[in-house]
Amino acid sequence: AAETSPPAAPRTVFVTGFPVFAARRLMKELVASGDRVWILARDKFLADAKQYCDGLSKQWPHSPPLRVFAGDILDIDLGLTGAEVRTLHAKVEEVHHIAAIGYLGTPTRKMRLVNVEGLREMLEVALGMKKLQRFCHWSTAFVAGSRGGVVMEDDLMVGQRFRNDYEKTKAEAELLARNAMRSLPVSILRPT
Repeated sequence: AAETSPPAAPRTVFVTGFPVFAARRLMKELVASGDRVWILARDKFLADAKQYCDGLSKQWPHSPPLRVFAGDILDIDLGLTGAEVRTLHAKVEEVHHIAAIGYLGTPTRKMRLVNVEGLREMLEVALGMKKLQRFCHWSTAFVAGSRGGVVMEDDLMVGQRFRNDYEKTKAEAELLARNAMRSLPVSILRPT
C-alpha cells in the first residue's frame, strides 16, 4: 500500500486590499487550497467583505472559517483592538499586502499616505508576527518609471522619471519593503 502523508495544516494568511480584484481573487485561491484566510476591510467595505466571505464559505464548506477584521492600514495597529493585534501576532503565517491607491486622479499626498505609509504600518504590525514565514508586498512593474529594457529587482530609485504619482509612490513603497527585508521575510511581487 502506498504511503500517504497527512494533509498539511491550514496556513493563516492575512490579506489587505479588499475589495480590489486581486485581493478577491487571491482570497478565493487561498480558500480553495485550504488556507485559513483573514482579511482587513475598511468600515465602508465591511458588509461587502462579510458577504464575499460568506459566499466563499458556501463554495468551500470544508475550508477553515474566514475572518474579517474591521480596520484601516492608515491607523495605528491597523485600527485593530489590542486583542486583535495579539491574535495576528500569534497566528498569522503569511501576509499579502495588496492595499494601495492606483487611481491617477488621487492627490499626491493621499496616494503617498496610502501607498507608502500604509505599507509602513503593515510592516510594523508584521514585526510582531511570531509565525510569519512570508510577507508579500504587491508592487507593480511600473516602479521602473521611464526606464526601458531589463530592470533588476534592486534597481529602484536610480534617477528614472516617473510618469505619475502612482509609479513614484509604488517605487518608494518598494524601497521601504526592500529595507524591511533585513528583519522580515519580504517578497515583492510586480504584476503589470
